[in-house]
Amino acid sequence: MKSVTISSETGCCKPDPAIFRRVETFMPKNTRIVYVDDQEKNLIVARSLGWDTLLADTNHDWMNTIDPRFGQGIMDEFHHRRTT
Repeated sequence: MKSVTISSETGCCKPDPAIFRRVETFMPKNTRIVYVDDQEKNLIVARSLGWDTLLADTNHDWMNTIDPRFGQGIMDEFHHRRTT
């Protein structure tokens, strides 16, 4: 399962735990969740929930470290949302 949640589209502000709980409602129980953010403070809640986290860098090098099991589709969606 692939899902991309953009905080500005949810009506919640990070690092409010409500946004993380909202994401979990869309995912089957015990699903691996990878959370990417460019601010370390926003990764803390995700880690406390057992999510995998990646700190995004301005050069987008984090995209080279994302688990390949997510496939190119998730990265295509990310790029699409960044440019629209």
